[in-house]
Amino acid sequence: MALEEILRALEEEGDREIEEIKAKAQAQVDQIIEEARREAERLKKEEMEKSKRAAEGEAARIVNAARLFAKKEIIRAKEESIRKVVAEAQAKLDEVRKRKDYPQILQKLIAEAMEGVDGPV
Repeated sequence: MALEEILRALEEEGDREIEEIKAKAQAQVDQIIEEARREAERLKKEEMEKSKRAAEGEAARIVNAARLFAKKEIIRAKEESIRKVVAEAQAKLDEVRKRKDYPQILQKLIAEAMEGVDGPV
């Protein structure tokens, strides 16, 4: 075998080894990229779930706060209505007490009340 043939054979062998190394390296690069892509997707899903849970929690808090506010407003409105009714009733009673025929009215009211009572008074 001539020196040229030996050099050519060595060069071809070297080229094959280089191609094999390149192919293995590319396979490793592809594997690393795929693993990174999967990890990024997993992290993305995890973050989305976390954000979704946080948003749902915030929405529930807002709804509960609104319900509580509404209940307080209803109670406040009812209390105000009761205060107005009591004040009006008190004013009407004060007017009735000032009338000249108040003693007769009171006497009739007492008689009506006594009719509704069972037993001795």
